[in-house]
Amino acid sequence: MELIYFWVEKYKNIENQGFNFSSRLQCSYDKDTNKLTVIENKNYVNIFPNNINITAIVGKNGSGKSSVFEFFSTMLQNGINKKHFFILYDDTKNVYYLRNTNITCDVDKSILNFQFSNIDLYLQKYFDVYYLNISHLERDMIIQNDVPSPDDSINYLGIYEKNDFSKDNKNDITPSYSEFNYDKFNFFLVAKIAGLLTDIKYKKLLFNTFNIKKPYSIKVEYDVKKLKENKMVDSTIKAKLKGIESFLSKKNNIVTIESDDFQEFFDLADNIYNSLGLFRLSFLTKDNKIIKFSAGEKTILFYLHKIDFLIKQMKQNKRDSILLFDEIELYLHPHWQRKILNIILKFIKENNLSHKLHIIATTHSPFLLSDMPKENIIFLDNGKNVSNKVSMDTFGANIHTLLTHSFFMEDGLMGEFAKKQIDEVIKLLNKPERMDENEIKKCEEIISIIGEPIIKRQLQKMLDSRRLQEIDDIYKIKNDIKNLQKKLDELEND
Repeated sequence: MELIYFWVEKYKNIENQGFNFSSRLQCSYDKDTNKLTVIENKNYVNIFPNNINITAIVGKNGSGKSSVFEFFSTMLQNGINKKHFFILYDDTKNVYYLRNTNITCDVDKSILNFQFSNIDLYLQKYFDVYYLNISHLERDMIIQNDVPSPDDSINYLGIYEKNDFSKDNKNDITPSYSEFNYDKFNFFLVAKIAGLLTDIKYKKLLFNTFNIKKPYSIKVEYDVKKLKENKMVDSTIKAKLKGIESFLSKKNNIVTIESDDFQEFFDLADNIYNSLGLFRLSFLTKDNKIIKFSAGEKTILFYLHKIDFLIKQMKQNKRDSILLFDEIELYLHPHWQRKILNIILKFIKENNLSHKLHIIATTHSPFLLSDMPKENIIFLDNGKNVSNKVSMDTFGANIHTLLTHSFFMEDGLMGEFAKKQIDEVIKLLNKPERMDENEIKKCEEIISIIGEPIIKRQLQKMLDSRRLQEIDDIYKIKNDIKNLQKKLDELEND
C-alpha cells in the first residue's frame, strides 16, 4: 500500500492544503468546486528501488514542516474527519476516504479505480508509522507520552534505546529521558557503538565506507571515591560494584572489543544500571591511543542502527511502513549530508527489505534535494504547499543553484553580520563628505578580508577612486588658494 495524497482543511498554520507523496500520480483538490483531479505524471522516472519511496519536505523555520508530521500523528490516533481525507494506492485499486462522499472525481479509470469509504479509516490499518530524530527535544505533539511508550500511535525511534517501543527490559543499560546525565550517556553511547562494531554490517560501513580507524579496546575509568560512596548509599549493588572492580583490576581497566572480557564487562554493568554514571568509557587503538568518533559519524551510525531495527520490525510484522525522518541532516557535516541518502539506501538494499517503506524527511539541506527529483519534494511556505510554483529541477543540481533560488535564500548567500559590515563600507565610500583617516582605515581593513572576489575588486576600485578624487580635490583647493593669494597680492600692490 502507498500513501499518495492527503488534504488538510485546517491544522495549525496549514489551511486548505493538499500534499502529494507520489511522483507517479499527481492529485489536486479544489475545495470550491468540491472536485478531486488525479493525473499520471508522463515524465515519471523511478530512480529509487521499487519498494522504497522518498519524499522531502523543505521550508524555512515556521513554514509548517513539523505541523505536517503532527498531522500524521492526528490521523493515526483519531482517524480522518470530514475536514480531511487521504488517498492510498496498492497498484490495483485506490482506497479513498471522506465522510462526505459528494466529492466529484476527474480520474482516468485506466489508471485508478476509486473505492469510496464512509467508515472510520485509520492509517494504522495499512501502515506502521515510525518517527526518527537524533534529538529527543523534537518530539512534542508527535510522541504523546512524556517518555515514548507502546501507547503512542507513532513508533518512536529515539536516541534512548530503552524507549524503543518493543523494549521491556527494565535493567537495560541505556538511560531513559528522565534519568539523563552526561556520564551515563557516555556509557550508553560507547557501549552501543562497541556492540555494533561486532556486527559485520556496521564494521563494513565504519571501516570501509567511512574510513574510520578501527577501535581495538575500551578503557574504563571511574572515581574511586564516588564508587565507595555509592557502595555505602546503595547496599544492593555493593557486591556487584566489587565484582566489576575485581574484573577491571585483572584487565588493567581495559576490555578488548570482540572478546569474552568485553561481553563479561557489559553483562556485569547491565546489573547496575543506576550506577553507570560512575564509569567513563573511551575507545582505544591497538597501541592504546584514544579514538573519538565525530558527531556526524555517531549520528550516521545511530541512524543506521535505528533503520536496521525498523527493517527487522517490518519483516516480523509483515507490514508496509512510513518513516517520518525529522531533520535528517542534523549534526552532519556537509560532506556527510551529501552522502547520507546514498548510505541509507545502500544499507536498506543490503538488508533485503521486501515490504514497502516510505521515508518522509524534513530537511534544510540542499544536498538532500540534489539527490531527489522535484516531484518528490514538498515545498512549504508559511503553511502553504507552493511546490507547483517551484520550477527548478532539483535532481543533480549543484547546491549553489539550489541555494540561490529565492525559496531558500531570498536575502542572498552571505552571512548577515558580514553583509552589514560591507554595507557600512559602501555607505562610507558613497558619502558626499570627505572621509577621515579612521574611515579610510576601516574600509581598507574590511576590503582586505572579503572572500568574494567580485565584491572585493569592486570595493577596492571604489576606494581607489575615492582617494584619487580626494587628491584631485586637494590639488584644486591648493590651486584655488594659490590663485586667490596671487589676486590678493595684486590688490595690495595697487
